[in-house]
Amino acid sequence: MMLLQKFEEFVKSQLHRTTAVSNRCLTATCTIRGIILFVALIHTLSFAFQLLVDIFLAAGAILQVAAPILFSRKLVLRSAERTSRTFLYYVCRK
Repeated sequence: MMLLQKFEEFVKSQLHRTTAVSNRCLTATCTIRGIILFVALIHTLSFAFQLLVDIFLAAGAILQVAAPILFSRKLVLRSAERTSRTFLYYVCRK
């Protein structure tokens, strides 16, 4: 950023030269600033996307560890028992 400021100061000090030369230098300064901002934007978007990917990977890792605890075999068997009892109740009731 300091280099950019020095460049701008140099351009402003040269304004006593012809207007065409000064305008070209100012345009170059704006172009350089625009390129720097564009690169910063791309870098920020890349960082945000990488952060999002990391969050999803962390959530997946947590689920891999937590799934066996949350859905233990006993819970699955109890749920299947209830389902089959309910099914048999409705079938035998008719």
